Amino acid sequence: MSAGWITALTFSVYQTVRNHLHGHVWPHADAFLAGVVGGSMPPFLTAGGLLLKVQLQNEHGLHGSGTLGLLRKLFREHGVSRVVGRMYAASLPINLMADSMGRGTYFACYDICKTYLVDSDGKLSLPRRILAAGFSGAAGWTSIYPLDTLRSRKLALPLFPPATA
Repeated sequence: MSAGWITALTFSVYQTVRNHLHGHVWPHADAFLAGVVGGSMPPFLTAGGLLLKVQLQNEHGLHGSGTLGLLRKLFREHGVSRVVGRMYAASLPINLMADSMGRGTYFACYDICKTYLVDSDGKLSLPRRILAAGFSGAAGWTSIYPLDTLRSRKLALPLFPPATA
């Protein structure tokens, strides 16, 4: 799944939820809550792939097997249902927490920045939009940095640790 599809999914869910929340919660809270919901959708599609990517980067005994080679090896040794279950159990919870909080923070900060950066006629110029997006992206990543560190460490553990005697 490409980053473009994931971003489109996030923004579509965000906008739909925000439209439903508008006027029912505190100012800017609708942006945060809609961002949390929008950010919680992609991990269901990407969590397994992210785990595989990290496993390949660490090459837990896989030496050059590639993604499909890794999947074949895991499926052959442990069975499809056990591998898929372990992949999502290991990566989905931490990805949900990090992605939903990061997106919620991003959208809330962007919403707040827009209110302060509009010019006298109520318009937001392109340079100001870029500034708001940049600040919001930094705030979003800063808010999840500890979770991202935990996520990286958790995903780096072997999916099926070797048995000890």
